[in-house]
Amino acid sequence: MEDSLSGIVLDVMTLSVIALIVGLATFAAVRRANPLLRWHEHGNVWTGPFRFEDLLVVFALVAFYYYHVTVSAQLRAAQGVEGPGESTERSEGMVAGMLLIGILLQITITGVLLFFLTYLRRIELTELFGIARMSVAKAALWSALAMVVVFPIVVAAAYGVEQWMSRQLGIDKPDVQEVVKLFLENRGWLVRGLTIVSACAVAPIAEEIIFRGFLYAAIKRHSERFFAAIITSTIFAAVHGTASGLVPLWVLAMCLTLAYEITGCLWVPILMHAIFNSVQTVIMVTYGG
Repeated sequence: MEDSLSGIVLDVMTLSVIALIVGLATFAAVRRANPLLRWHEHGNVWTGPFRFEDLLVVFALVAFYYYHVTVSAQLRAAQGVEGPGESTERSEGMVAGMLLIGILLQITITGVLLFFLTYLRRIELTELFGIARMSVAKAALWSALAMVVVFPIVVAAAYGVEQWMSRQLGIDKPDVQEVVKLFLENRGWLVRGLTIVSACAVAPIAEEIIFRGFLYAAIKRHSERFFAAIITSTIFAAVHGTASGLVPLWVLAMCLTLAYEITGCLWVPILMHAIFNSVQTVIMVTYGG
């Protein structure tokens, strides 16, 4: 069953990549036929500085995430066919090392992307991400109020998927993200500390810069906001690697994109993401042992 669930995630990622390629090609043809179309200017997310060559970076990132999803699916499938006598226990040091590598990888990818935007493309990040549009305090208030609405919606989506998987597929215990599994299986302060840092600080900043700040805006520049939102949200959900999380994470990503479009300030989805992950972490600590 773990094999089939991993296959679902990989299939979703594959379809997303195909849809991205076909969609961008279609929008390019439509715009060549009617150069006056300015769909990318709708909304508050600025797409002005992006050019055609930025799509090469978009596809490089998407290719990396596709590789990541493929490897994750293969590892989950391998775990699902292990013999009963094979041990899957990992030492605290090994788990901490895995988490640290994950954190450093996120920081590296984000750093390379920011270097590309700042020094190679000469784009002013404060203007691109709308940082000056809203103070951090105001963005925090806006984010907290938004999450009062968004969090129950995401939880309801997760519950609905869990019930559907139980009734239709006979799966009483849905698959969980690897980082969540590591957190629940290891109570050492180092593992839990790194998990908290990753989930509550590194991931919200890195993923929002990559997915909302760059991928969404760059794809929107060459298509339009609804297509860009759907594609980037689906890829975002698939990258997290669980079939049970596809729908709720897609809903979360769409809400983060909507918040970004409404405010035009990347601080808002970053802080919303951080609040969501922090609440999830508190729940795991309180009820997960």
